[in-house]
Amino acid sequence: YKEGKHCSRCYEILIEQEIISAKGHNYEKSICKDCNYILYATDLEFSLNGDENGYIVKGIGECNLTYIRIPENYNGLPVVKIDYEAFIRNYSIEGVNVPKSVKSINSWAFAYCNQLKEVVLSENLESIGNEAFINCSSLTTINIPSSVSYIYTNCFGGCYNIIYKEYEGVNYLGNNNNPYILLMSVEDREITSFETNTKTKFINDSAFIFLRFTSFQLTLKCLRLS
Repeated sequence: YKEGKHCSRCYEILIEQEIISAKGHNYEKSICKDCNYILYATDLEFSLNGDENGYIVKGIGECNLTYIRIPENYNGLPVVKIDYEAFIRNYSIEGVNVPKSVKSINSWAFAYCNQLKEVVLSENLESIGNEAFINCSSLTTINIPSSVSYIYTNCFGGCYNIIYKEYEGVNYLGNNNNPYILLMSVEDREITSFETNTKTKFINDSAFIFLRFTSFQLTLKCLRLS
């Protein structure tokens, strides 16, 4: 409400108190731009894991948000995994924020989500499954946390609009501290030799397809070559 005023001697009302209707939250990426309230997607479909010490995201459930902020906890337990095909062929999702409680994203979790533009992954994520983001054709922004130990086959196949970090003619995905975690592709199709960045941990399946190398230097820090 808007505060009114009255005379301090006779208490005659000088300005009527005005009741103002609440305007509601003004969300952008599920955060209110006016009060910073965070809208978590608590109406996703969840199920207990086998050890009954955490929850798995199984599907979209009754959630109708276009920007999905997965909660870190559900019913008092951490959300630890995004399941196989959890959001496959969802054509409404435009953004996803994965909390630090999630350790793994299973195969085809976001496959064919053709409106998905942004994915934010948190530290503590350990693995990204086969073709987890395949054919997310609108995807432009995704980070790879340094905590990731496994990136399986063709995770980003068909994601032709991703913005990469370019280094010496080669495209990488990573994070602010290490933008060179995943070697995705070679920009220069005429290249005949090159050395991987010393911070690279993974090399994408089709990174060197149709190239003719005469020399290739692979750093010993690289963990996985598909």
